[in-house]
Amino acid sequence: MKNIHKNSRGFTLIEVVMVIIVLGIVGAIALNSMKVSLDDKRRVDTKREMETLARAIVGDPALTQGGTRSDFGYVGDIGAFPPNIQALYQNPGGYATWDGPYLPAGFTQDTADFKIDEWGTVYSYSGGITITSTGGGSTLTRKIAD
Repeated sequence: MKNIHKNSRGFTLIEVVMVIIVLGIVGAIALNSMKVSLDDKRRVDTKREMETLARAIVGDPALTQGGTRSDFGYVGDIGAFPPNIQALYQNPGGYATWDGPYLPAGFTQDTADFKIDEWGTVYSYSGGITITSTGGGSTLTRKIAD
């Protein structure tokens, strides 16, 4: 004869499936929340990078020496906007007045990293007055000058 225990302890298949479903739902919600947070961080970091690039081009008006503005960036040294972002790191045409690199040392650890946004998309700049990032699915624009 078989000995069947009516009070055996354990989980039924339905209980196990329900736990797996609940864990899947909680995991999906957590992943979606992390994606939103990661996109927000990338957006903030990209805006910060674009601000650094803009300051490298036109200088930082907050930097003064003896009550007079002392940082005019690439435009102050060359007298024109750079032809591309690489010109902030490397003299584009043998200009004698080029006093770069204009980017902070930590910003140019990788010689190509300063040209891309946090999503890995190249910034759009062609010697104009704006820097644009399209990597996050929406367009972020930093106006450099009027």
